[in-house]
Amino acid sequence: MTVVKRGWWVGILVGLLGLLGWIWMIAIVVFWAIFLVQIWRPRARRRNGTVTIVDRQRVTLTGTVRPTGALLVAPLSGKPCVAYEARALMGELLGEVVERRMISFELETGAGVLIVDGIEADLVVPRDPLIPRQLDRETAFLVAHVGGALDLESTSFEERRIEAGREVAIQGVIVVGSTPARMRIVGPAPDWLVIGPPR
Repeated sequence: MTVVKRGWWVGILVGLLGLLGWIWMIAIVVFWAIFLVQIWRPRARRRNGTVTIVDRQRVTLTGTVRPTGALLVAPLSGKPCVAYEARALMGELLGEVVERRMISFELETGAGVLIVDGIEADLVVPRDPLIPRQLDRETAFLVAHVGGALDLESTSFEERRIEAGREVAIQGVIVVGSTPARMRIVGPAPDWLVIGPPR
């Protein structure tokens, strides 16, 4: 009978492979545990109907826009809204003109109704079509900002609006008042509120 002697390194290699196998199995178990917890948490929140909100916390909340007073009139379309961004693009030499306005409104969310406060917001929603073009409004917009009606044919216009009833996601800072009804979301200084499509 022939006996083949293995070197000492073979035993160490087998031991290391066994150890790596155990580490790999533990890593898989931990990964799946974290994954399942992340899935379960949002469902539990929806089931219980509660969301924890902390004062001065930066948040992104999704909800439906509800006006609380007179609406703004978007300058290029003439449509009512709670916030707008109007822009005139006048070429490389003259640059562009941007006008942003916003009024306070309510955001109806799963956490309750919050007051959205601000005078300007960064709107990261798709442009609203300006069809048909309203040349009188475009002329008035240019007169108000550059002091005269430039060549409308060489100027392009864009407008973004947040209208009542629209579902949006708002990023800002929570300010908790003396009662839950006075909970507000404001722009984190020195930044503006960011309003975008729902998440």
